[in-house]
Amino acid sequence: MSKTKPGKMSPCVAECRREMTELVRPSRPSSADEFKREAVALLRSSGRPLMQIAGELGIQPSIVERQP
Repeated sequence: MSKTKPGKMSPCVAECRREMTELVRPSRPSSADEFKREAVALLRSSGRPLMQIAGELGIQPSIVERQP
């Protein structure tokens, strides 16, 4: 097995970490404005608390609060 420098990940570990991050984080629409509109629509239609919606989407509540 090849050794890597201390503090540096092997390419295999780095790739696994990227894949795991993609699995854990919710996917977002490509447009930030579109994402915000969808977040507000979800908040209004679901009846769930702002904190819960923001947590599920992985965003700060203020992002949803500021939308018209």
